[in-house]
Amino acid sequence: MDPEFRAYLRQNDPHNGQDEHGSSPLFGAYLRAKGAADEALRERSALNVTILRPGLLSDNRGTGRVLMAPTVGAGSVPRQDVAAVLVSLLDTPESGGLTVELISGDTPIAQAVTALEQFKPKRS
Repeated sequence: MDPEFRAYLRQNDPHNGQDEHGSSPLFGAYLRAKGAADEALRERSALNVTILRPGLLSDNRGTGRVLMAPTVGAGSVPRQDVAAVLVSLLDTPESGGLTVELISGDTPIAQAVTALEQFKPKRS
């Protein structure tokens, strides 16, 4: 592996891996397949993988404030804020190994990214 590349960010649908999302059986199968791809990437990769699952993307101006956690519920988020979170995650290798959802919220992006450490599994 090239030492220049140690992290991998993946932006995905918040419903990956779920059987249904109020949709057709075909779309449910699609979501399950994407969820399986996320797991395969994480299990087989030597990279530090972070998966970001934003809510409904909007074209509104970014606010720089988000809600980000393993599960956040339904909501929307400006594309500008998604891009800013992705850049911040690249600068935060501690986010590796996490799958987090993202919607608009009240927490500044830098603070929300730093707070992700609380969701990391504790090593014994």
